[in-house]
Amino acid sequence: MFDFLIDFVFPAKCVICGQPARPLCSECAPERTVGEFSLDSIPGIYVFEYSEELGRILSDYKDKSKTFHANFLSKALSSHLSAIIEKTQPQLIITPSSSRANYKMRGFVPSKKIVAGALARIGWNVEIKTLKLTRQVSDQRGLDRYSRRQNVSRAFLSKDLNGLKVLLFDDVMTTGSTMREMVRATTEAKGNIVGICVLAKRI
Repeated sequence: MFDFLIDFVFPAKCVICGQPARPLCSECAPERTVGEFSLDSIPGIYVFEYSEELGRILSDYKDKSKTFHANFLSKALSSHLSAIIEKTQPQLIITPSSSRANYKMRGFVPSKKIVAGALARIGWNVEIKTLKLTRQVSDQRGLDRYSRRQNVSRAFLSKDLNGLKVLLFDDVMTTGSTMREMVRATTEAKGNIVGICVLAKRI
């Protein structure tokens, strides 16, 4: 409702083409480029190859709190999330935490909001948990591979998962540093990782 009122008072422009429309017009919406990958022998899927256009959408969503984009992203994810859930039968979906500063700015955890929206669309009843941050971390964007790895090293913590089957989810995977830290935290908490799903992967 709040987004509707903002758009009514200050008409939105498409984040891609700049034409007056909704924050993303249908002609500019990126096409899905679904693929599979493996991270340290754990099977994974991605919905988009990362592109400049998708980057603009994610930046608008995460940096400007344009939550309208969560609808597009959740819809794009939904059928592929359904397929991996049906295949792996997870009891829990785990997403990464946001830093305290980012959560204060946004009021939501981007990855969790996207996957929750997708689950609502497909009707699967799978619990979503967010890993706890043990310390403050910097935004990964703009960091090189080594700095990314150092930035998130031992930064996540989970309660004992007692062998639960876990699907890991994140919005973007670039070098894999954040996802590997999610794997470490989940494994140390005795979670049984059955797969990885990311919205976008840098190829």
